[in-house]
Amino acid sequence: MSQDDGPASFQQPPKPPSRKETRENPAPTLAWIEDRIAEIYSVRQVHQQHVNIAQYTLSTYMDTYTAIHEFCTFTKHGRTESGELNGESLYRRLESAIKAYCQEVAAVLSASQGGESIDRPGVPVAVLSAYSRQRNTFSQICKKVEHMFSFLDRHWIKREVDENKHEVYELRRLHDLIWVKEVLGVTWPYQGTPVPHTTTLVVESMKELQQRGENDTASTGSEDGLVQSVLDTFRSLGLEFVDGDLTVPKVVETVVETPVEKAIKRAKSKLKPVSEEEPARDGTQN
Repeated sequence: MSQDDGPASFQQPPKPPSRKETRENPAPTLAWIEDRIAEIYSVRQVHQQHVNIAQYTLSTYMDTYTAIHEFCTFTKHGRTESGELNGESLYRRLESAIKAYCQEVAAVLSASQGGESIDRPGVPVAVLSAYSRQRNTFSQICKKVEHMFSFLDRHWIKREVDENKHEVYELRRLHDLIWVKEVLGVTWPYQGTPVPHTTTLVVESMKELQQRGENDTASTGSEDGLVQSVLDTFRSLGLEFVDGDLTVPKVVETVVETPVEKAIKRAKSKLKPVSEEEPARDGTQN
């Protein structure tokens, strides 16, 4: 791939190891997938108006899907050379790449402020416009990764989630949680209520622009549309913007049953209640 990493110069990746090669030695296939993860979440995209994964041809897309499928299949009951279970190996690499990408987004949003105070004219609009663009790009990446890594999502991740393993989430949820934490400054504990730990630039910009709109009858429709667009992204993440703060409309704590508890419940549901008026089964009649 060239230094510019732009749409016109994007080069399709090389072919992955064959099925036979993956079966004999999965390590090169894992390395090939890791290269695709690094490419998909390249932080250069944060600064440019393109998405690497959107440049993939159908052949490249299917090569990546197949490589993930075969790596997971052929290492299902084994371990990679690094000693990690195959599913966790891919999951943690995705998690790390998503985090680095979102941290770069936060840095870009900070730079969009241009060193000016948030109450300076034009600054909130610049910040929120940048946020809206970055969120759109990130959503595109998330959607395509969710499809490309669907085998991992349906099998290893689903099993971990079903077994109530902490810090493992379905891919869409993983993207959203990391974005919320790194870009919006909200930590969402495992099975708990999210808590804002700091006032981020996006939140400050929203508050400033809303206050300005309330006090200025000459506010433009474009600013109103921008505010609404950002509010929509908050709602899509399970958050609401109320009185200048990000809040959660309602959090319902899920009760996680153990396998034994589930088995007992199933057994009880199959039992038929015995009526007190039912004749005795010892052959006696009243």
